[in-house]
Amino acid sequence: MRKYNPPKFKSFNFYFYQIFIILLITSTTIALSQQFQNIGPPGGPCEKIVIDPNNPNIVYATPRWGGGLFKSIDGGETSTVLGDTIAGILGYGIAINPINSNIIFSSGHRSYDRGITWERVKHGSGQMVHNPKNHNIMYDVYYGKQLWIISNEGDSGSLLFDFKISLGSIAISYSDTNILYVEAYDSISGYGVHKSTNSGKKFTKTNFPPETIILDIDINPLNSNVVYVGTLGSGVFKTTDGGNTWHLVLSTYWVNDVEIHPQDTNLVYAVSGDYLYGDIGNVFKTTNGGNSWEIFNEGLPKDINRYLYAVAINPINKEEVYVGSFGFGVYKTTNGGINWKQTKVMTIWGTVCFDPDSSNHIYSVSSLSGVLKTTNEGKDWEILDFNDVPTTQGGLANIIFDPHNHNTLWSAGGAFGLFKSTDRGKTWQTTSMQGSFDTYIVEVAVHPKDSNVIYVGQTGWMSRNLYRSTNRGITWTNLKLGSDYVTAIEKIKFDPINSNIIYICTDPYGIFKSTNNGVSWFTINNGLIYFEENLLYEVTDIIIRKDSTNILYTPQRGRIFKSTNGGNNWYVIDTTFMNFNNNLVPASIEISPLNPKKVFVGSKSIAKIGGSTSSYSSLYYTTDDGKNWERINGLIEGNIANIVFDIHNPNKMYITSSYGILIYYDTLTNVADNPLQFPTEYGLSQNYPNPFNSGTIIKYRIPNKSKVNIKIFDLLGRVVKAYYIEHSSPGEYQITWNGTNEKGGGLSSGVYFYRIEATSVSDPSKSFTQVRKMILMR
Repeated sequence: MRKYNPPKFKSFNFYFYQIFIILLITSTTIALSQQFQNIGPPGGPCEKIVIDPNNPNIVYATPRWGGGLFKSIDGGETSTVLGDTIAGILGYGIAINPINSNIIFSSGHRSYDRGITWERVKHGSGQMVHNPKNHNIMYDVYYGKQLWIISNEGDSGSLLFDFKISLGSIAISYSDTNILYVEAYDSISGYGVHKSTNSGKKFTKTNFPPETIILDIDINPLNSNVVYVGTLGSGVFKTTDGGNTWHLVLSTYWVNDVEIHPQDTNLVYAVSGDYLYGDIGNVFKTTNGGNSWEIFNEGLPKDINRYLYAVAINPINKEEVYVGSFGFGVYKTTNGGINWKQTKVMTIWGTVCFDPDSSNHIYSVSSLSGVLKTTNEGKDWEILDFNDVPTTQGGLANIIFDPHNHNTLWSAGGAFGLFKSTDRGKTWQTTSMQGSFDTYIVEVAVHPKDSNVIYVGQTGWMSRNLYRSTNRGITWTNLKLGSDYVTAIEKIKFDPINSNIIYICTDPYGIFKSTNNGVSWFTINNGLIYFEENLLYEVTDIIIRKDSTNILYTPQRGRIFKSTNGGNNWYVIDTTFMNFNNNLVPASIEISPLNPKKVFVGSKSIAKIGGSTSSYSSLYYTTDDGKNWERINGLIEGNIANIVFDIHNPNKMYITSSYGILIYYDTLTNVADNPLQFPTEYGLSQNYPNPFNSGTIIKYRIPNKSKVNIKIFDLLGRVVKAYYIEHSSPGEYQITWNGTNEKGGGLSSGVYFYRIEATSVSDPSKSFTQVRKMILMR
């Protein structure tokens, strides 16, 4: 903590590329069944936090710009996303009935079971505020200018007062519920804090400083004459005489939320900051009613990323406080702000990247939070240091390991360009491939057989194309796909057998293919959908069958296409898929590693005519090349950006969705098509290729939940590399060894041995040991 000194005047610094970030995170809601496990990562732009007054372990949070309602029942250790087929998009505000907290309201919807099921109400929007002593009465803002009174839990409503121009924050006195304060502007009394003493039937303007932009109002629960107001350009104002006089008690910028403790009313928190203008935020605290303030930021995001929009104090335990940040979700303190810890009250969209050498070690890139890492399958996440890059402004999009040197990672850094780490993500460096406010690096791929060759895909308004480096990113060549035009790159995929064959998904030029390692390119769009000559609807993904690489699948414009000749011709295979809903838009596609005939598709949410949201966005699969499709229930709404199978466990699927990374176990694979899905005994296969140069695959089988140790020895019997893995289900698994030791150093040519030691978790007496030989040739 530190004493707070008022700031000097500073000019606003507008970040133009925020439009890109907004587009990345605007989405709909996911409600999960038990078969889907949400593992995070924590983060997101938090707008509001509400604590259940009758059970402070229950915390609700809404994202900035709405479109999601999160709930935690354990004080932020875990969370779920609320929504159902009737409710559509939730998250534009939240109100809890102060007497019966089973009843909550959000976005014009009502729930009687704390958010499990929802129904639309006749009256009410996203700014509903309860009368604290009469839970049947609520106040709401209509059309941004009218104050309405709502009763019968949303079934009745009537206009109280029309401010004609604008109406913002509403606060109701707890000690005298006839008194309301609002931030408003009308043609008679002008802009400022307006007060009503007759429950909103009539308002008069207080003596609040004119033309001061108001962001929040909070009334002392024990004294309706004491009011705090957070403002944009001045700080926090306070009145002790019901608005006749106002005093500036905290001088700062962008005070987004002010919270008074309901019993100890001298205890007040205020949070500040704005990501759009780059005004760094702080948590301010006073224990003497605003006479002096201290800053408590320990554990919150670094200065370059600290923008705070919400604060909530536990009404029972004043030492427990939550604050909502932009990009990093919700933080919590249990000691009055001395230090803060990130919670899982909110989760955010993120990519999935598996550590090739360690099971359950997962990297994720979020468009706002930067690079995160978990070593225990999402129980805990670590935010990796990105130097002084404001990740909330950059739109990071992708992260991959170098397949030949697992100490090296590459990350597509959006507006900040391409980043590189040589120490498994502990530190990051910028590269010569730069981005800008209208040029975003969104895709990066390393050649499977040559780490000197790297491809980078751009999107943006002014500059966007495919670039190639042959010297590990030192210099780059624009491959100029799309003739004289530029094209946005969506995905870069290598043929799994012949890496000289490369596919590029683009917008608006469809799919490009190279058969000579990127030297020349041609389009393979025959059969896909054009919206005008030479211009196609966006192609978001492509997947290649590993057992027969001429067979390809791609989603485009609401349809699913297949090619059996390497993309020369495409035809639609979604015969029954569209029967679920003809508005479905498949956006991601993947093939089961255990059954090459089983294809999974993730769809986007679509707004129907009339504004209601489709509830059919979900996960679908076919086992007969698209003749018949099945829906996997449990995902009610939400965009599925990507589908990835765990490289250490082919039964485990990771789904990157609008609101976090979801785990789904694929127990539906056809065993007849793949007899190794459920092995009945342990086994160790010969590595492939053997001899090998840059890398080799070691496959093994386990019949039940097991602990597995794989050690690699040299001819002298010394351990040069070791893997310690625990698998939760039977199956065939694999690791990839790139001929390096534990420190990442390359080993010399020669004969090496690899040994597996596997033990059943449920029955330690059942164990397995086997040794095989392999040859490394440099």
